[in-house]
Amino acid sequence: MDFPLALAGLKTVNPGQFCIPTGPSVGTAVTKSTSANTYGSYAELTASTSAALYITCATVIFSGTNTTPTYFQFMLGTGAVGSETPVNVFSVSVPHSAPMRFNPPIPVASGTRIAAKVAGDGTVDDAPKLVLQCINQSDVVAM
Repeated sequence: MDFPLALAGLKTVNPGQFCIPTGPSVGTAVTKSTSANTYGSYAELTASTSAALYITCATVIFSGTNTTPTYFQFMLGTGAVGSETPVNVFSVSVPHSAPMRFNPPIPVASGTRIAAKVAGDGTVDDAPKLVLQCINQSDVVAM
């Protein structure tokens, strides 16, 4: 059972969990600003969802060389390029990070573009990459 879905009173009826970008993948690069505590530009994670879905989890992969503890704040957004609407904000730290589970899961309508941007407390770009775990809304029912 998916923990965020269970907390929202939902359960899966099919094992339909999938990742954006389609796995196996090291994730989509999300470049932060060269100025501390300032968001960079949105990076597209998917141009258009094929069905209504829930985002249940995000995993950040760091491939940079910075080992000094620092933080990153990610903003997920939906909508057309330049007109994104923020739907969630979450923070992670370097060099330690764990999957971020969303409670409640983030609903996204069919045909929606999903993007993310990131800010950090330093000026070093630790090359963060983002992977979203999702499930189609048709694959969940009330408990």
